[in-house]
Amino acid sequence: MLKIGPLFIAIIASWLLLALPLPARAVDISIGGTVLFNWWNPAWNNGKMLLYSPDLSIQQITNAPRYSIIQSYNYGPDLRLRFLRYWEIAASFRYSEGNTSASGLSLVPNPGRQLMAISYDLYDIYASAGYYLLEFLMPYAGLRVELLKNETEFDQIRPIMVYNITHASMEGEILKFTPELGLHIAVPLSSFFTFVFDFSGTFQSGTDRFDYKNIFDQWQPRFNFPPIPVGRYYAIGCSTLAAFKFNIPKIDTSISLGGHYRLLRYIQKKGDRSFFDLEGSLDHTYGITCSIEYTFSTGKNHDNRLWVPRPEYPSR
Repeated sequence: MLKIGPLFIAIIASWLLLALPLPARAVDISIGGTVLFNWWNPAWNNGKMLLYSPDLSIQQITNAPRYSIIQSYNYGPDLRLRFLRYWEIAASFRYSEGNTSASGLSLVPNPGRQLMAISYDLYDIYASAGYYLLEFLMPYAGLRVELLKNETEFDQIRPIMVYNITHASMEGEILKFTPELGLHIAVPLSSFFTFVFDFSGTFQSGTDRFDYKNIFDQWQPRFNFPPIPVGRYYAIGCSTLAAFKFNIPKIDTSISLGGHYRLLRYIQKKGDRSFFDLEGSLDHTYGITCSIEYTFSTGKNHDNRLWVPRPEYPSR
């Protein structure tokens, strides 16, 4: 799965280099990579979930323990191409892994203490296209596809009446499609520094699927795993990024450092719930981003090239 992002970027680059009339128009190509340190408070960290017991009964929990905020590194390659003077397309791939846990007192399914742990691998592919209306202003449209593979462990300890320990483990996949419309603003502060600001409105459509791997307690193992329906949901929100870019013209390289924030509000019908109940919940992602990119061009003369907030080329 890790090969999907670089392959996707390579296909786009190859197609553009073959399809565009390169001798007539120069193409500016930027390649690089990004590392983000994120804090993520997911929408499912709302104390609400559904338990599906082997006898096919459904128990709704509204006071489940809250997970700690997830901290993780996201990293991967970037590709950006500027062509026909005003058009720009970009693609990126990110990978991250993380885990979180929660514990607390519970009444459902039995009085006692619950312990839950989630670990995941996240694959994030993003592509966008924009058009420069002004030298510093570009409206753009983008699409983000996120695949999150996770494993969930659930333990229930009942210390009163008849003592019992119940353990269940699940594996799942969460798939999200997030189109967005936004504005990219780049303001030169000097010949070496540029301030970059992005703002976009987003809409998300997603599904989640969970399957039991095992269920057992101290009395007996259970082999009749209950089916968990596929969950479906939507979300609306916004995303922002602010960064300072340091340009190094002599080596056609730039380094960016900034921060980002994304907010989503989830909408889910009662009949579309799976393991999580997401209706009305908020999803917060924020963090620090650091990028480096190298820029080159297929053109021979760059003197009349439209100014772009990236390393300048010397006259040749």
